[in-house]
Parts: sequence; structure tokens; C-alpha cells
Amino acid sequence: MLLTHLGGWSAVTLPDVMARLDAAGARYVTLQQAQADPAYAETGSSSLVARAPKQRGMTLAVPEQSSEPALDVKSLCR
Repeated sequence: MLLTHLGGWSAVTLPDVMARLDAAGARYVTLQQAQADPAYAETGSSSLVARAPKQRGMTLAVPEQSSEPALDVKSLCR
């Protein structure tokens, strides 16, 4: 799933983003096809990303949380 926000920046960068996804071997399906996938029929309180590894006996590494912000938004939005 690719979620973007409508705006000038998206309109300018989307062709490059799609080209990079294509080059990386991305495959595309319709929303109807995606919703028909059995993985999305499963219910639970956690996300598919969290459920899938657990069902396969895998543990996802959780990065250490920092109390400091990752980016200084005020300096970026000038």
C-alpha cells in the first residue's frame, strides 16, 4: 500500500518514487485484489505486520526509543 498526501510536493516526487519502486521489483494489485488476500481476513488487535512474524515463530527487533526527537521540525519548516 502506498499512501501519499495530495499536494505539490507529492505531484513532483511521485513519478520518481514510482520509478524507484518499479526498479526495485514492486508489484501492484487493485484494492479489490488486496482485500481478497487471506492475510487481510484475519482479525486481531495487532497489525498484519506484527501478526505475520509471530505466526511464523519469528521475533521482530524493536529499535530503542529515544526521548529526543529524530528531527528538528522547526528548523526543517522554515
